Amino acid sequence: TAVGSLHIFTYYKDVVGLGNGNIFSIAEGNDKTIWIGTSTDGAYRYSTSNGTDKPTPQNFSTASGLAGNNVRAILNDGKYIWMGTDNGLSRFNGNSFTTFNSRNGLKSNEIRSLLNDSKGNLWIGTYGQGVAKYDGNTFTHYGPADGMSHGYVHSILEDSKGYLWFGTGNGVNRFDGKEFT
Repeated sequence: TAVGSLHIFTYYKDVVGLGNGNIFSIAEGNDKTIWIGTSTDGAYRYSTSNGTDKPTPQNFSTASGLAGNNVRAILNDGKYIWMGTDNGLSRFNGNSFTTFNSRNGLKSNEIRSLLNDSKGNLWIGTYGQGVAKYDGNTFTHYGPADGMSHGYVHSILEDSKGYLWFGTGNGVNRFDGKEFT
């Protein structure tokens, strides 16, 4: 709400039952719900379909199948909600979670960033093991041995020319599909 030139924000932590105020990630679901990733309480899905301005929360945690309760990244790819946690990657199909971690293809369980590229690949930035590309069947890993400047990947972007950019623990890298610069 704006009053003159003063802008007033709604603080939702106490208003709608958000357990942990330390928020790492936010995304919108296909159904217009808002997904919020916290540092200790997993993720919350908020729906405003109840006809009021007060969102109705639903919590998802390890008790409901989420890989970990520290949710650093959330991505809606149009089919699934993906959540990068401190204990692996979770894919939510609307009813249940599937977990991807070091036991089934990832090199690191500590996920920091996610991107769905224009070719339909999911890129997964990790804390220490570079980035993984998931094509829907297999993981391909890239790290310092492949030309990345660092194994900590905090952010990922695809630009209008299709180049992938990775914000790492030691600068920014660009990937053209073949090599890092």
